[in-house]
Amino acid sequence: MSTDALWTDLHLRYPDATAALHRHQSLYTTFAVVITATLLFNSFALRKKWWAEDELANLGTPRSSPRLDMVVICGSGVSGLMAAKMCMTHFDEVVLIDPEFNKVLTGKSKSRVMQLRSVHAYLVLFKRAVTALFPSFEEKLIEVGGRTMNADFMPHFDGIYRPFDNTGYPKTFALRRHLLEPLLHRLLAADAESAFSDKSVGKLRVVQGTVKNVERGGSRINAVVGKGTDGKEFRIEGCDLVIDSSGGSQQGGEWLPALGFADPLPTRLVYNPHVRYMTITFPVSPELGATFPIPGGWEKSDFMYTLVAQPKIEHRGFLMAKMDNSTMQLCCSSWGPGDLPKNVEELVPHVESLRSTVPLPQWLKDTTCILATSAGDEAEFNFAKIPEMSNMQYHLHKDIPDNFVAVGDAAMRLNPIFGQGCAKATANVMQLDSMLRKTSRAEGIKAGFSGRYFKETQSRLGDMWEGTKAVDYGFLSTTTIKGETRDVGKPFRVIMELFGHFSEADPEISLLEWRVRHFLLPPTALFAPSTLARAAFFTAVYQSKRLLGTARPPQAVENCVRV
Repeated sequence: MSTDALWTDLHLRYPDATAALHRHQSLYTTFAVVITATLLFNSFALRKKWWAEDELANLGTPRSSPRLDMVVICGSGVSGLMAAKMCMTHFDEVVLIDPEFNKVLTGKSKSRVMQLRSVHAYLVLFKRAVTALFPSFEEKLIEVGGRTMNADFMPHFDGIYRPFDNTGYPKTFALRRHLLEPLLHRLLAADAESAFSDKSVGKLRVVQGTVKNVERGGSRINAVVGKGTDGKEFRIEGCDLVIDSSGGSQQGGEWLPALGFADPLPTRLVYNPHVRYMTITFPVSPELGATFPIPGGWEKSDFMYTLVAQPKIEHRGFLMAKMDNSTMQLCCSSWGPGDLPKNVEELVPHVESLRSTVPLPQWLKDTTCILATSAGDEAEFNFAKIPEMSNMQYHLHKDIPDNFVAVGDAAMRLNPIFGQGCAKATANVMQLDSMLRKTSRAEGIKAGFSGRYFKETQSRLGDMWEGTKAVDYGFLSTTTIKGETRDVGKPFRVIMELFGHFSEADPEISLLEWRVRHFLLPPTALFAPSTLARAAFFTAVYQSKRLLGTARPPQAVENCVRV
């Protein structure tokens, strides 16, 4: 529906409310400014086709032309595992280098994943991509005690839940990270074994070791050199493509200058929000779960409550969620100094001290108390102090190997508290899959391949970096990028605060925000003229009801069960 048609329809149905909008001159002016400022943006931004749906449809499907020769993937975190499975479609040989692949394959934990036992929330994009790459994922998920669940993480802003109905939309899943990574390893290994009889996909070769450096051959990386866990050095030559999936260590930033590429490197952007959090995990028996006063009941619950930290109100956050294998996880977080609970005796006082205009619901406090008293002896506390956020800015490199790309944290590390890490890696893998489908064996990886990849990455994910940075800059604890102040990102924070008011007034706006967050729609959808007109109208309706004393006061969540 066009903006004019929407206004006409709304005026016919709600003449008093439409008039109220015009009486709220300051509000009306605010929306007029926002709409005017975004119309020019939308005039070109909305023309660009949203990439996610088409690329998801192709992900995991056969390649239409002969495969390329060999890809070398340096690291096997989530991004490396997804990249390896995707590359089996496009290369005859996929070499995955990681010192702990076989260790994790047996179910043991990696030694260098700081947040391995911290709470995790996975965006819908990640779930959809993993299922496309590994068709048996959902079946195997259930076998290890996980489950699919509604992707509403129940966020409360200042204690206020912004309701929406996402019935019928894709779901996510519940599975702790220390179980997810071994599962992905096993799925990849199983597919690699079947590849010996399936000629439609390439072969996987795992090298147990660590990459030390790469070697140059003209404008490309010609070889990858490292040391195996057996102490022997290895050298892999003839790489069509080299993928850095080294995680937060961002090894590519060391390899390239050593070869004379990208020297000097563009500035690696670094800032530190000084975030820390404590995840507390409780086993919950059916008998214990039956005693929880959770709205809707324990058995049907997923995420129950998330208190989103707010710079002007409370620098601490809190989360309560049902995870895999009948476990409950609580997460207490803080930007900057915060007395996070270190034992069950400190847990209930900590939760009761959290500040919000709409208080935390009593059922949440009571459930926390029951957990502390009835399951406290079995509680597992895991502390995480988040390192600095960093952006390699590869898209600014004027001299970079034609056959080098980076995925996941190897290119950009975001604040993990926003739950975007796996989705970010997914976007990288999907983009690379799309580019490789357009790359023929006869032509190979052509000049400029890497540059195009990183420029498109910036186009897709640059707003994610700027958006999370803007939120972090709102907190006093944040050490900014050199040369910036905490005022950077202030307009974004103002706009997001406005959209918060819109969402409280209109569940459709709240649903739209949810769809954008999960990559079901592009961010530009929030600024479509019809969306802004609707936001202005329903906010005016809500404000008018407040003036008349007929508005329902802001609420916390009333039912934790979502279908």
